[in-house]
Amino acid sequence: LKMAVGLRLAKQQLRQQLKEALKGMAAEQKKEESKLLTEKLLQCKEYQSSQRVSIYLHMPAEEVDTNCIIEDIFHHGKLCYVPRFLGDTMDMLKVTSMEDIHSLPTYKWGIKQPAAGDRRENALDTNGLDLIIVPGLGFTKEGKRLGRGKGFY
Repeated sequence: LKMAVGLRLAKQQLRQQLKEALKGMAAEQKKEESKLLTEKLLQCKEYQSSQRVSIYLHMPAEEVDTNCIIEDIFHHGKLCYVPRFLGDTMDMLKVTSMEDIHSLPTYKWGIKQPAAGDRRENALDTNGLDLIIVPGLGFTKEGKRLGRGKGFY
């Protein structure tokens, strides 16, 4: 128990440090970093071979901009799913175009998502997903993720 409390505190402190570092980055630098990460992802064989992709819709000015990735998903005829949060539940719902995404309502944290009553295919109820692209405040070189602490991913 003592170790779990220490780990939780360490994660909170690291989250705060990472948030401060992100606040200190210029908008142009964030844009360039998003571009570099997008280019790396689009070259990954896991991405290239996937057909059913879930991707987060980014928080403006706080996360890697996912718009170019989403455009590439549609351009290559892949199926695209985005998260919808309702209470403590997260579903992965199908979107069909950039226009579809732009038409979604904006919710908590400035993130767009399908409305509660919006009936869409849920990837978790159909054929699952080949790839899930997740947000994070930080990642290790081994791919371990530190999120925002809400426990969704």
